Amino acid sequence: MKNQLVCYTTLQLMIAERVVAELGLSDVVFSFVTKKPYDSSTNFISTLRGRGYSVNEYYYDGKVLETAFELVRVFSKVRADSIYIASIDNVFMHLILSKASYDSLYTFDDGSANVIKSSVYYNLEKRSFKFKLFYFLFFINFDASKVKRLSKAHYTIYPNRSNIIEKTVPVTLFDYKSEGMKNGKSINVLVGACYDEIFVEDCSTLIDNVCAFLDDTGLETVYVKHPREFSSKVANKFKMLDSRQVAEVHISNLLDEYETVNIYSFLSTCQLNLSSIPRVNNFVIYSEKMTSTFKSCIKEFSDEGFFTTLELD
Repeated sequence: MKNQLVCYTTLQLMIAERVVAELGLSDVVFSFVTKKPYDSSTNFISTLRGRGYSVNEYYYDGKVLETAFELVRVFSKVRADSIYIASIDNVFMHLILSKASYDSLYTFDDGSANVIKSSVYYNLEKRSFKFKLFYFLFFINFDASKVKRLSKAHYTIYPNRSNIIEKTVPVTLFDYKSEGMKNGKSINVLVGACYDEIFVEDCSTLIDNVCAFLDDTGLETVYVKHPREFSSKVANKFKMLDSRQVAEVHISNLLDEYETVNIYSFLSTCQLNLSSIPRVNNFVIYSEKMTSTFKSCIKEFSDEGFFTTLELD
């Protein structure tokens, strides 16, 4: 019987592979269910296949019902020892869990939402009529609360933080060297964002201020786009790193060349993922133009001391 790992983002694919490696799972099938492919997800799926894993892809952009019927057809035939998911509030995950047959359910991190108390995972929203109808028509009998209740264990890259499920098992995202280059070299990495999602006002002036601030540091600065950042607000200002790799991979590679890496972003998941790395300095950019959710998240973590807050409006 197979182990099924169902993912929604590139980061989830990366964490799922680490779960497979650290548990020594065999007979594994990855399913990637998301709106549409991104450069980073396409690249990592290719990497997984190159390592011998089976990966199925399902994209629902513009074809939600068609994808739902396809998932019903495929997963109604699944008989698995275990199934692993991360997006506990996602309707397609609930559909899959309702149709597949499996002995055990496990969860793993989606990203920062797992440890930010103001995230949707801790403040579950009521379903709209449209969603209730969808659940009724497809006989979906799962929701986020049920996933939390039935998960036998939660695999996390945030070992020292409380999570959505009490029973956590730590996994490492990368094998970092705590002792690296002793060459005194540092580099700035500006990690992009889905700007339209985190700002309620135009942020062009703020971005210009951030770029000017980084220029004034006298260090080389490189830019990593967010996977869903389709039009960059930092185009031509700094060297753009390959969008086929997520920021965590780029920073891991930079740590082989530089003694320290300075990450600047808007409380990116990447910053939380790398917060325990001693040679990484985290700077979170705060603005009153942000949504109330993002401002609350930054304030929630500001007392922990793993990042320095910058206000550059």
